[in-house]
Amino acid sequence: MKFFVNFIDKKIWNVITNRYLTPISETVSFEREHLDCVAMNIIISALDSNELLKVSKCISAEEMWNILKDWHKNPRSDLMDQEEYLLIQSLLKTS
Repeated sequence: MKFFVNFIDKKIWNVITNRYLTPISETVSFEREHLDCVAMNIIISALDSNELLKVSKCISAEEMWNILKDWHKNPRSDLMDQEEYLLIQSLLKTS
């Protein structure tokens, strides 16, 4: 993922891996927000349904990245919570 995102734009990788900095102007803030949206789109496009469930409530690319990194270190370390279970069940019923 790192190489793919860097290929697209190094600024996007910086948005994924670095915390938001205090914006020095409204223009910088807007650009950062736009890059975060692009980064989130790239990440979501590469996920399977299990991974997508893990990051569906994230509000930033950095948050998504950190959750995915932790989950891939040990994907069975946490049990599925009730909300995830109900969502999966409802998706299976509609398909």
